[in-house]
Amino acid sequence: MSSPVEAGAGPAGSTALTMAGDVLAAPLLEVAGALSRHVAGRVRHEALVVFTERCTGHPRKTAGRPQITERVTIAEMVAVLDLVLAAGGVLDGPARVAGAEHVVHARVARDGRTLLVLVDPRPRPGASWEAVRDLFEIAALSIAHRVGFAGPQYLADSRAASAERARAVAESTELQLTTLETLLGVLRSATLDDATARARAEEIASQAVLAQRRLRDANRAFTEEPALRAFSVLRAQVESLVKHRDVELDFVEPPADGRPVPGEVANAARAVLREAILVMVAQEGVRRLRVQWDCDGRNLLFDLRDDGGGRLREADIASGDVRARVSALGGEVSTEIVPGWGSRLSARLPLDAAAVPERPRLAGLQPREQEVLRHLADGARNRAIATTLGISENTVKFHVANVLRKLGVSSRAEAVALLHEQSPG
Repeated sequence: MSSPVEAGAGPAGSTALTMAGDVLAAPLLEVAGALSRHVAGRVRHEALVVFTERCTGHPRKTAGRPQITERVTIAEMVAVLDLVLAAGGVLDGPARVAGAEHVVHARVARDGRTLLVLVDPRPRPGASWEAVRDLFEIAALSIAHRVGFAGPQYLADSRAASAERARAVAESTELQLTTLETLLGVLRSATLDDATARARAEEIASQAVLAQRRLRDANRAFTEEPALRAFSVLRAQVESLVKHRDVELDFVEPPADGRPVPGEVANAARAVLREAILVMVAQEGVRRLRVQWDCDGRNLLFDLRDDGGGRLREADIASGDVRARVSALGGEVSTEIVPGWGSRLSARLPLDAAAVPERPRLAGLQPREQEVLRHLADGARNRAIATTLGISENTVKFHVANVLRKLGVSSRAEAVALLHEQSPG
């Protein structure tokens, strides 16, 4: 039985530019699918996993057999990453994935934070692993860029990704239950004397503690950043932005014991501040910038001021993109411009997802997926949609499958009904 990643695979003769373009153009949560299609033209595989702590709420991106992709755990990916790093960056051999031993090809990107795992790889004749490596590096760079840019859609999707975090909690709970059951089995054993049972129990408990710590650290890595570390990343970015300008920087750091900041909130704050700083330092006569980052226990608060004489407009320092990012997280932004003195940008970003109102499910669709859904609502079939949009029927099927998955429905009719239900008027 052929792997599902083979049918839609890019042909081995696809140009490098075409493949790179497809990976770069894929929506963030579909990068694994695009990467898998083109990798399969060179190396067939049962499943592909991209794992990165950069992408808050979505550390696992998968493509391939659901029996594998739906069972891959955070703990397994952390363990594979350890194996890859110990092997020098590339691993070809056995690893535990989706609850079973598989042969994998796994490698870490140059950034040291993004992992690729091909499950049960079968290289085609004359296949080049260098091509796989290069495509993966492009995917890793694309993920890093989108996360760093912190677009409103990414922020909203990350804030809504409570299911992934709940999954990590469930993994931790399952590990605890397994450990307790094993300990009880040892302590109740009629074949072990007290000393042996005690030694076995201590060994099991020690291993469980180490496993829990690794899982805890991994969970923290993709959900939140310590306040000082989040601010230090911002500080380095700001210093890089103004290093060729005669501008004095005044940083006001958060308290050392401040509450950790969810990753999407930290990314949004840094993106907003970078954009505003570029506008402020472009003014003539600006000699000083003051950047403050604080937390009141419920919100991340940041404040940016310049001494540029107050010649900017509100829309200059609080652009549509800035407001969209803040709004995506349920926050507020304000500006203050005093002629003859300077400009100020302040914002409040809630740390907890409960502060964000639920979005209509249609808002999670990419523009192309919305187009396909509208054509479905008009009664068009795959071939007609492909002709109208200038894409292949396989690509239409791919978009339809994503629409059904994102809307949580099982048929086209249900998707169309939801479209009519949530559309205004």
